[in-house]
Amino acid sequence: MPKKKSKAKKAKKLNKLHLIYIATGVLVILFAVISCVWVKELYYAHEAKSSFSNQLTNLRDPLNTFGFNGITSEHAKCLNESVYLYNTKQLQCTSSYDAYVVIGTSQVAKNNFVAKAAELDQLLKKYGWTETANATPNIADWFQGITSGKDWLPDEGAYRNVGKTSCALDFMLAFSNPKPPAFNLQMACSSPRLTKLANEMIF
Repeated sequence: MPKKKSKAKKAKKLNKLHLIYIATGVLVILFAVISCVWVKELYYAHEAKSSFSNQLTNLRDPLNTFGFNGITSEHAKCLNESVYLYNTKQLQCTSSYDAYVVIGTSQVAKNNFVAKAAELDQLLKKYGWTETANATPNIADWFQGITSGKDWLPDEGAYRNVGKTSCALDFMLAFSNPKPPAFNLQMACSSPRLTKLANEMIF
């Protein structure tokens, strides 16, 4: 009888050890998965923020006029969620900023915005951006339209893919006559670049 009890105790101890090993293994795997996601988020957030800051530097002068004066970088927000055209959830980090700007009724101000838009067109071309040309051939023409009284035009903007990062600019009308011309500008850089949506204006 004592031998049987001893064997039973040993069996229980072994079972407990097995359970401890299994639980420890599960925790290690879980920790590794969480750590992997966390490291990815840190990396993609850094990439998005860095690209956003670089593009701001490249386009600084006209963007100052368009409401980005004093903006040098923005913290990136990361999401892991379902995305159009993808069957599984996608982790992506985005650094963005948006500004609402009233142009006003002064002809001097209107001319200045059109001139800065033309300067932005040149810089976008210089730094490898592609303009969407949704409403007009370029952003300067879009501003020429709204400063001339057009209070309805599709959004106008541009996009650029840089390595694993995608960046986009989007100008949107934000007034209706007889109010003074106004617009909303949003700029964003996201990492990793979702290749199926590389040319989409998604914020």
